[in-house]
Formats: sequence, structure tokens, C-alpha cells
Amino acid sequence: RRCVTVSATLEAEVAQLDDDGFRQEYLESYGLDATRGGVLPRILGECQQLLGLISYLTVGEQEARAWFVPKGSRAAEAAGAIHSDFAKNFEQAEIWSYADVVR
Repeated sequence: RRCVTVSATLEAEVAQLDDDGFRQEYLESYGLDATRGGVLPRILGECQQLLGLISYLTVGEQEARAWFVPKGSRAAEAAGAIHSDFAKNFEQAEIWSYADVVR
């Protein structure tokens, strides 16, 4: 079984902290990884794994979005999560791993 332990009190306290350095130190004092953010990213990550989903990221001039698609989806299938016409008329994709993007 998998679970994510959440302390609403701790999350509320962390949300009130303005100093990033102190926030990181505060979270680490509870044994939490400050680089992973608050509770929402942890819950979303666990839900994605449990449901067998991955994030399909798209970037345009106006916005960047993350779409959830089944793990193992091909690019054309993932494009269909955005709009069915994208899957029908799909030609090619430029694919980057997350690690490559954050370098």
C-alpha cells in the first residue's frame, strides 16, 4: 500500500513563510524534502503513479500545460488528450526528457 502523510497544520505554517531559506530549513527539520514543494505535488505524484499516468507537457507562446496520459502512450495518442484532431493529424513531435529541460 502507498500513502501520503499530510499535516494541514504544517502546510498552513509553511504557506505563511516568506523567506525561502527559512522555509527550506523548516521543512527539513521535519524530514521533508523542500525541493519537492508542498503537499499538492506529492499527492499528484502519488496519484499519477497509482493510476499509471505520466505528464505530457506542451509549451506555446502564451502558456505551458501538463496533461495526464497513460504511461506508455505514444506521442500521437498523448496529443489526442489535448484534442482529438491532434491525434488524427499528428505529424511529428520534438521530445525532451524532464532532465534535459531542467539542465
